[in-house]
Amino acid sequence: MKLRDLPPEILSLTLQTLQQPDLYQCIFVNQRFNAAAIQHLWRTPVVHNHQRFKLFIKCLRSSKKPVGSWIRHFRIAWGGGVGGTHEHQQQQDYFFDDDDCLLLLPHVPQLEEFAVQNSDRLTDKSICMIPAYCQQLEILYLKRANITYRSAHHLGRGCKQLRKLTFDHCLKLQPMALLPFADCPLEYLDLSGCKWINVEDTAYDIRMFKRLRHLDIICSDKTTMMNEFLLALASKRPLSSSSSPSDNNAYTYHNHHHYYYRHHHSTMNTNDMLMVHNSEDLVVVPELESFSMTGCSEIGDMAAIQFIETHPYLGYLTLMACGITDATLDAIQRHLPQLVYLDISFCQSVSMGGVRRLIRGSKLQMIGLKACGLRKFQFPEVPWSRSELFRQTQVDIFNETEIDLIRTYPDPLPESLFFQLSEEEIRAQQQEQEQQQNDNNDEQNEHEQMMQIDPMGMEDTNEEQVAAVYALIHQSLEANLL
Repeated sequence: MKLRDLPPEILSLTLQTLQQPDLYQCIFVNQRFNAAAIQHLWRTPVVHNHQRFKLFIKCLRSSKKPVGSWIRHFRIAWGGGVGGTHEHQQQQDYFFDDDDCLLLLPHVPQLEEFAVQNSDRLTDKSICMIPAYCQQLEILYLKRANITYRSAHHLGRGCKQLRKLTFDHCLKLQPMALLPFADCPLEYLDLSGCKWINVEDTAYDIRMFKRLRHLDIICSDKTTMMNEFLLALASKRPLSSSSSPSDNNAYTYHNHHHYYYRHHHSTMNTNDMLMVHNSEDLVVVPELESFSMTGCSEIGDMAAIQFIETHPYLGYLTLMACGITDATLDAIQRHLPQLVYLDISFCQSVSMGGVRRLIRGSKLQMIGLKACGLRKFQFPEVPWSRSELFRQTQVDIFNETEIDLIRTYPDPLPESLFFQLSEEEIRAQQQEQEQQQNDNNDEQNEHEQMMQIDPMGMEDTNEEQVAAVYALIHQSLEANLL
C-alpha cells in the first residue's frame, strides 16, 4: 500500500497522536495530509498569551471557512503570571475576561472542552452564555471564577453532555450549585477550595451522580462538618434536604426539580416504585474510583470506614489531614482490593505497624505519608542512606520500588542501622540536630518579625501547604502510574 492509498480514517487516527509542531510539518507533505492536518491543528489550538488570543480571534473572523467548528478543546493557561522577561510578564498579566470569552464563544459551536486556569475575571455575564453557543460541552474547568448560582443554573440546564466539571475555588457559588447538573452524566467533579459545601445540599446532590468516578474535595474544610459530609456520602439511607437557601431563584429551581421527580415517579407502576425504594444503588455513588478529601483532623475512623465499605471500587484515595488511625488502614486492606494509590499525609495518628500491614496486604503502588510522624529508620527493609538515618528523616512517600521491598522482605525484619550506632554517635547527632533546629527557629523568628506575619493568617498557610503537597504528590503519581 502506498501513502496515497492510506484510508482517510487511518490517516486521521494517526495524526491524532502527533503534537502540534509535528502536525504543522504534515501540512507540507501533500494535499491529503494538508487537509487532514489542518483540521487537527484547529481541533486543539494553543494560545500562549493575550496578544496571540487577539490574533486568533481575528483569524476566526476573517476566515472564509468556518474553521471554528473544527475546534473541540480550548484551554487558557495564561493570566496573572510572574517571572520571565518584562514583555513576557506583561502578556501574562492579562487575564482572560468576560469580553474575551464572549468574543470566542460564537465561533466554537462544537466545543467539547473549555478550561480557564485563571478565571478571576470571568463572571455570570460570560459563563451564562456558554449553553447558548456550546451545547456539546463535555468538560468545563474554572478556577477562582466569580460566578454565582445563576451560572450553575444555565450550565446545568443547557449543557446536558457535561462529563467533567471543575469549580476550583469558585467561592461565590452556593451549597445547591450542583442541583442543576442532576441530569448531566457527570463522571468527574472537583470542588477543591469551595467553602460553601454543606451536608444538607451539596452531599445530597452529589449522591445523584450515579456515573461519578472521580470526586475531589481538597481544602474545602469546614471543621466538624467534614465528618458528617463523609458520613452522608457513605450512608445507604436517603437524605432529606431541609435547607432554606437565601437565593430565591435557587429555592424555586430546587422545588421545581423535586416536583419534576415526584411527578415523574407518580407515573410509575407499583413494581417500579418498589425497585426504586429498595435499590441501594440510588443512594450511594456506586462507580466511584478516585476520591480526595482533607478533613481538618475531624474525619475519624467511623466515617472513613463506612465510606470505604460502601465504595469497594476505589483505586485512588486521598484522606489528608484527617484523624484516622490504623483501624482505617486495616479497613482499606480488607475492603479496597483495587487500591493502587493512597495519600494519608498529615494524618498523625497512624503507626508504623499499620502502614506496614497495609502495604503487605494490598496492591498499593504508591502511598503518601508526609508529616505523619513516621521515620525512615522505622522501615529497615528500605536501604536508606546513613545521613537520612542520622537525621531521623521523616517518610514523605513510598514509591513502587520501596513498597515492593517492604512487601516482600521476609521476617524477621533486619535491625535498622540507626540502632547499630554507638551511644556517642547518637548523642553527637542529637546535639547537632538540636543546634540546627535552634538555628532554624531563630531564622524563622527573625523572618516573621521582618514580614510582620499576622497569627490569624497561619490557617491559610497550613491550607496552602496541604494543597501544595497534594499537587506535588499527584505529579509524582502521574509520572509513575498514569
